[in-house]
Amino acid sequence: MLPDPTLVADVVVEAVKATVAPLLARLAATETALVALQATIAQAAKAEAAAALERRVEALLADVGTVREKVAAVEVKTLQPGPPGTPGKDGADGLGFDELECVDDGTGMVLRLTRGDQVKSVALAIPYDRGPFRIEEAYAKGNCVVHNGYWIAKAATKGIRPGEGPGPWRLIQKSVR
Repeated sequence: MLPDPTLVADVVVEAVKATVAPLLARLAATETALVALQATIAQAAKAEAAAALERRVEALLADVGTVREKVAAVEVKTLQPGPPGTPGKDGADGLGFDELECVDDGTGMVLRLTRGDQVKSVALAIPYDRGPFRIEEAYAKGNCVVHNGYWIAKAATKGIRPGEGPGPWRLIQKSVR
């Protein structure tokens, strides 16, 4: 259900007012400073320099007036909803908990969502015992093996023995003899 356009317009108007309020305060402070500067210039000893500064201040005051008018126009403007857009295509229903299963695929635990021919799988990087290390096997992050101790893979790996250098294996428990 779409929200009421007049309520949306009221919320937008309040948001614009809240955004514009600090600007109006800064404009008022700038205007006050410019008026004070105008008074200082009027007392200046050099007439030519004072006249140039006076012209600059007047130009700035005119700019402040223009900005003030634009801000006032935004504050007063009533927002109107535009014409409705063309309807879009209906999307396919997503997969939910009814289609969810946790499966041991022999290399680790996998969350699998299945509906008809549609299948989505996510491998879980949780400790998973793969038994003795075999050099020809690929191991996923979280797989654990026995090889002169008990090891866990910190990243996917294949062909690197646990304990050989700073590779992807981390020792969990040393062998006890």
